[in-house]
Amino acid sequence: MVQADSSALAAHSAATVYEASGKTGMLDPGIRLLWRGARICGPARCIRSRRGDNLALHRVLTMAEPGEVLVVATGRDLLHGAWGEVMTEAALARSVAGLVTDGAVRDSEAIERLGFPVFAPGTAVGSCSKVDPGSIDEPIEIGGITIRPGDTIVADSDGAVFVAADRVQDVARAAREREAHERQLIQHIRRGKTTYELLRLGDP
Repeated sequence: MVQADSSALAAHSAATVYEASGKTGMLDPGIRLLWRGARICGPARCIRSRRGDNLALHRVLTMAEPGEVLVVATGRDLLHGAWGEVMTEAALARSVAGLVTDGAVRDSEAIERLGFPVFAPGTAVGSCSKVDPGSIDEPIEIGGITIRPGDTIVADSDGAVFVAADRVQDVARAAREREAHERQLIQHIRRGKTTYELLRLGDP
C-alpha cells in the first residue's frame, strides 16, 4: 500500500492539524480516546466490517504493517465489542500504531495496561461472530467522512482527524507556521497584550 510520510505530522496536535488543513478532516467527535494519554499518528489501513462480526479485523491482523493505524467502519455498531485484549496483543506483535473505529470495543482496562492507543465511541461486552470477511484496503465512511487507504490519521485527547495522503507535506508546513504564530501571540499576551488586540477583533 502506497503511503505518505505520516511522520511529518507526528509533532502536531489533532486540533492544529485540523486548522492547518483548512478546518477539514475532523472525525465524529464521539470517537474519543479510550484511555488518557493515548495518541496516534500514522497511515490508515481501512477496514469495513459487518455489524456484530469481526472476521475482517482478524484478517487485517495477518497483513498489518508496522506503524499503520487500523481504521474500522462498523456502521456505528455500539452493541458489540469488536476489539479486545487478544486482538490488541496481536496488533502489538505486528507493531500496529493504533485503532480508530466508529464501533465499540471491550477489555478496556487490559488495552490501557498494554498501552495500545484506541479511539472509539464506547465500550460494549457483546461478542462478535467471525463469518463475514468484510473489506480491507478500500475507502470507508465513518460519520459521513470518507477515509482512503494511506491517508494520515492524527488523534489525541481532543479528537481525531485525517489528512489525505497527497496533502500531508502541505498540511505539515501550515501546522508549523500556525504553531510559530501562536508562540508569538503567547509572548505578546505575557507582555500585557489582549487577544482582542492581537486578533484584531475590533473595538472592545
